[in-house]
Amino acid sequence: MNAVAEKTATRSGGPTAIPPTLQAGAREIAAALCASSGAWACYLALAERPGAPPRLVASSGRLDTPLWRKIGGPSLLRHAIAGGQPYTQPSTDWTALALPLSDSDGIFGGAVLLFDAGAAIDDARIAALAPLATIALNATRQVATLHLEAAEVAERTRLREIQLSRNLIRGVIDGVPMGLALIDAAGTILAANRALSGRCPS
Repeated sequence: MNAVAEKTATRSGGPTAIPPTLQAGAREIAAALCASSGAWACYLALAERPGAPPRLVASSGRLDTPLWRKIGGPSLLRHAIAGGQPYTQPSTDWTALALPLSDSDGIFGGAVLLFDAGAAIDDARIAALAPLATIALNATRQVATLHLEAAEVAERTRLREIQLSRNLIRGVIDGVPMGLALIDAAGTILAANRALSGRCPS
């Protein structure tokens, strides 16, 4: 499992929310792939853990770019990943090219590019773009992980400060010689200082 997936995993084991930093970075990479390859749409998908099917993270393209499911994105990537090489599927509306993306840990996702139907595709350029996309996506994932870790540290710090404040307030209240109590609207005693507790019958 990549670091981002680990950081965003839910207790239920279901699909996790895509970190905004990862989504924004992936969208920029998709736009760059479109511009560099001549495609009019690009979709990027990442696997949350080894062996899991890649899930759409971001896309970029024209205003009429079709939905991921409409182009058969999951199926296209399954073919590309199973074969370990680019997979092309022509149709009357477009030609789809699916690219498996891998690093030293294996295949971690893929890209699907859409070209005009019958358009010539520069295979050499596409082959050169795949490793560049891999490097960019890995860097984006690392940045997203750092953002998540920073958020976790900030949350832990906030909770620790709250606890310290409570302890300080409790210490001040306990140091008051007169009896003090915190009572809710129903008259229930929620807390009492030591001076009052010492007078109350056990």
